Amino acid sequence: MYNFGLGDCISRLNAARASRLKTVKIHNTKVNQLFLKCLVDTGVIAGVFMRNKDFLIVFFKYNKRICSFKRIKLISKPGKKIYWNLTAISRNIEKSSSSLIIVSTTKGMLLGTDCLWLGQGGEPIAEVYL
Repeated sequence: MYNFGLGDCISRLNAARASRLKTVKIHNTKVNQLFLKCLVDTGVIAGVFMRNKDFLIVFFKYNKRICSFKRIKLISKPGKKIYWNLTAISRNIEKSSSSLIIVSTTKGMLLGTDCLWLGQGGEPIAEVYL
């Protein structure tokens, strides 16, 4: 049994990438679906397939046997919630130019650059190192 579904999803993605697997099975929750949709839209992973109503199959994207991301780091955790305004989002985007920041806002899960464009702050979920 797991308590934090998104943390479980991120740890499974990192472990599967380190093992050079082509696919990984992840629990099907709404938050996981939104997070994986952001990764598919940016081209970090190849795709997501719903096997049944309980699990999602994630397909990794490889280029010459190298995965398209190095690791995914969880920023806001259940024990320590973090909220960023626009200046904090822009500061962290400038600081880490080779990564993507995924932010949960009232308009859904967005990339940090999309948050700046929409003028929307929120809770930073994860940082994807490319």
